[in-house]
Amino acid sequence: MRTSLLLALVAVLAAGLAVLLTLQVRRWWKARLLHTRMGIASEGEEDAERWLAARGYVIVERQAQRRCTMHINGRVAEFDVRADLLVRRDDELLLVEVKTGEAADPRFPPTRRQLREYCAIFGVDRIFLFDATSMRLHEVQFLE
Repeated sequence: MRTSLLLALVAVLAAGLAVLLTLQVRRWWKARLLHTRMGIASEGEEDAERWLAARGYVIVERQAQRRCTMHINGRVAEFDVRADLLVRRDDELLLVEVKTGEAADPRFPPTRRQLREYCAIFGVDRIFLFDATSMRLHEVQFLE
């Protein structure tokens, strides 16, 4: 009787340890993916800056941040919006958002919504999406 109770206890402890180990590996894997993604994004922004500078664009602001306010049920709510690059060329202030992979398509819903938000908030002359995977600059205009 004692042996089976001891075996059951060992089995429960082993199962608990397996769950904890699985959770730790999962956390590590998510952190690794995030770190990799951030590295790719950072490299893409550096590539975009070099590409733009070589074509006469002047970097005005990196990671341009604006504080915004909205009302939710009559209450003020503040939030920050951050765009990758504000650049100047030919007396125009331009916003350039840098993306890689699937997100570099202006029709990709999260990217499209993000660019639309930037139109309303940043007050720039024009908005561009830089595809850091193919090293292409796309001007994006929204029609009302």
